[in-house]
Amino acid sequence: LPGISMLLLGTGWWIISMKSLAGTTAEEDFVLYARYRGISEAKIGASYVFRNSILTQITALAMSLGGVFGGSIIFGYPGVGTLIQNAILQSDYNMILGCITISIVAISTATLVVDLIYPFIDPRIRYG
Repeated sequence: LPGISMLLLGTGWWIISMKSLAGTTAEEDFVLYARYRGISEAKIGASYVFRNSILTQITALAMSLGGVFGGSIIFGYPGVGTLIQNAILQSDYNMILGCITISIVAISTATLVVDLIYPFIDPRIRYG
């Protein structure tokens, strides 16, 4: 139940954010140019607006993975954040260093995976 409620909250925020990004992207010059060329609105929505809007959302998803390590404060589930807090209160510097290092590696790995997925979402992005 707590996981479902957190998922619903995140999904609602994602929908509102995606609508705002799509509205902003739809006013860009390249979308206007595609309309002038006579491309259908469905093609413009899928190929131009959606692909440019979803990149920002995927980046935000990768960056929000850092919050997963903290545990859920709302439901009182212990996580790495609680572990770090207890280590700080007990002056356990090795535990603090280990937790911070693991969090940095996990977030960096998630960001790398998202960056490697970008070319599959938007073919204009190429590496090399």
